[in-house]
Amino acid sequence: MTDSEKIQLSCSVMQECETLQQICDNWIEKQEIEGYSFENDYIYKCLTSGDLPPVENANKDSYQLISVYSTETNELVGFTDIYYGYPDDLTAWISILIIAKEHRNKGFAQEVISLLSTRCKNEGFKKLGIGVYLNNWRALRFWTKAGFNTITGIKGEKDYSTDGFARIMLEKLI
Repeated sequence: MTDSEKIQLSCSVMQECETLQQICDNWIEKQEIEGYSFENDYIYKCLTSGDLPPVENANKDSYQLISVYSTETNELVGFTDIYYGYPDDLTAWISILIIAKEHRNKGFAQEVISLLSTRCKNEGFKKLGIGVYLNNWRALRFWTKAGFNTITGIKGEKDYSTDGFARIMLEKLI
C-alpha cells in the first residue's frame, strides 16, 4: 500500500485479527477516556463489516482498516482506519489510530498521518477529519501537533457530569 523509511502501511487482513485485537485490548486507558472498552470482536467486525460512520448510505467499500508495520523489524506495531467521503465528499475520516504502547514515541503515528495525507490528497480529498475525546490529552496534543487545528464540532452530553464524555471534531487541510 504505502511505505516510508519507518513504516509500511498495508490493508489489514484476517490473519492479523488476533494481533490487532491484542493491540486494542492492551489500551487499558480506553475505558477511562471514552467510557467503554473495545468489544472482543472489534477488529473482526472492522474487517468484515467496517467501522462505518453514522450516516445514511455508509458502506464498507468506502472503509479501510490499515495495519502499521515497522520497516526496521517488520513487526505489526499498530493500526488505523479511514472512511473516504465523511462527513463530506472532500474529507477522509480517521476514526482510530493506535500504536502499541511499547512502540510509542518512535515517530510511527506521525508517519501514518504523513502517508495518509499524501495518499488522500493524491486521491482528490482536500481534508482529513478526526474525533478526539476531550479528556484524551495525549491524543489532543498529537493531533493538534499533526496539524488538525480546525474545530468542526463538539459532541457530548448536554450537562456536565464527572462521568460524562465529550468529543471534539478536528480537521486538517491536505
